[in-house]
Order: sequence, then C-alpha cells, then structure tokens
Amino acid sequence: MNSIFSPGITLAALIALVAISPSSSASRLPSEPADLIVLRVPCFSDQRHQFYVQLLRSSLDAVRQSAQIKCVYDLPGRRMWKMVGDGKLDLIWGVQTPDKDKGMVPIQVALTDGLVGQRVLLIRPEDQKVFDSVNSIQALRETELVAGFGEGWFDAKVWRTNGLPVYEFPHQFSLIYSMVSIGNRGVDYLPRGANEIVTEAQQHKRLIIEKHLLFYYDRDMRFYLSPHAAAYKPIVENALKAAEASGLKRRLIDRAFGSDIKALNLTQRRRIQLQVLD
Repeated sequence: MNSIFSPGITLAALIALVAISPSSSASRLPSEPADLIVLRVPCFSDQRHQFYVQLLRSSLDAVRQSAQIKCVYDLPGRRMWKMVGDGKLDLIWGVQTPDKDKGMVPIQVALTDGLVGQRVLLIRPEDQKVFDSVNSIQALRETELVAGFGEGWFDAKVWRTNGLPVYEFPHQFSLIYSMVSIGNRGVDYLPRGANEIVTEAQQHKRLIIEKHLLFYYDRDMRFYLSPHAAAYKPIVENALKAAEASGLKRRLIDRAFGSDIKALNLTQRRRIQLQVLD
C-alpha cells in the first residue's frame, strides 16, 4: 500500500514534529515574548507624557511583552477622551473617577503613589503676597482668584465642589501659561501636581511656584483603555502589577520626580484638604 508520508518518517515521528511546530499555540515558552501589541497614546510637545509612557513601556518590557507605543501629539483634553471612546486612541491616563471607570476600561493600578492628588500652585510672582495669608479653603475663596484647568478636567470639578472659581480652557493646555502671566485673561493661577510643577516652572519663567501651600485629595492617576482595546486589559494590568511588586514603578517615580519632590519641601507646606464628590 502506498504511504502519504515520506520514506523513513513514521507516523509517530510526524505527530511529534507537528506538536513542536512554531505555529502550535503550545509552543511558546513562558519566558518568550508575547505577540506584539500596538498602543496609540496621547503625547505632548512639553513632554508631560514622558513618565506615563516610560512606566507603560518599562512595565511591558519587564514581562517580555512586545509592544509598539505610538504617540499622537498635542490633542485638547475633550478630544483625547472622545478619541479613546471612538477607538482612535487605545490608552490614556487620567485621575480615577467612577464615570471614567464605567465609560472606559480601567487598569486598576495607581500610577503616581498619590503624588497627583497633591496640588501646588503656579502663580504670578506679584501674587505671592496674596497667597501668604491663605490658610483654608474659605481664605482662598475670599481672594476671588480664578484657577485654570483644561476643559473637562477632574480638578475643575474638585475646585467647583469646594466653591472656588474656575476657568476651563478648551484648547491646547500649553497656551494657558501665558494667559496667567499676562494677568488680564480671567485666569490667575494653575493648580498642578507635585510631580509636574517644577518642570513647568522651569519652562514658564514668568510664573513661580507658590511657596507655602499644598492642596490635597485622595485620588491618583490610572491608565484607561479604549473599549475597542479591552482585550489588552489583562496584559497591561498584569505588567503594571508586576512593576509595582518588583519596585520598578517606585524606582521610575523616584527617578522622574524625586529631586522635584524634595525641592518642593512638601512636608513643610500648609496642607489644605479638598473635598471630592464622585
């Protein structure tokens, strides 16, 4: 009887070859990189995305997950979130809120160990004497100074919850710094995260870091995936949890922000708690 197999190859041997074929889903060793994933993320000319993209990339690298991270530059805030919802961006980061958790796919790992919830003010130098006497939310209200935020930002809601006047800027946020420094554009100061304000003060020389105050609330940043990229949730979440457990995340925070946090002297500042409503 004619055989369909090549001479010298037994049926058992052929089965063994198929079992170790590269196309077999069982062939990948645990230590081998996983299939490439592509993540489109928002980035900014002022580089404020740098820590978040580095944390994402390093966490995926550490678990040998092949990833291509593609930057989409300088999008206004509302447009970024709409693009995530529409599947035109795959991943974004923002302060955790129940609304975001419902509308997007949350990666349930805090990104900055609470630094983002500690807000320091970027102000005009001549206004420092006004802030010298602020020791409460009520005292800040009485100054009638207006805080500036990007349109739709969580902090704008927090400031309003605490009865503080707010200006929401609908365009690229980098333009608002000059509006504050000019002094006649309806916005007086910028509450910024303790992890970002030192770099921003260096970039915008006509503004200074307020010397005495630290406003804080109990929230942190999370990564959010587009619903169209929901399949990536276990990959990204497991990578970030591994980075947290190994100390990688802490090292990246210290490398990115350690000297800035020290320079801000946070423990010596006048701490004022902000109320947060979901």
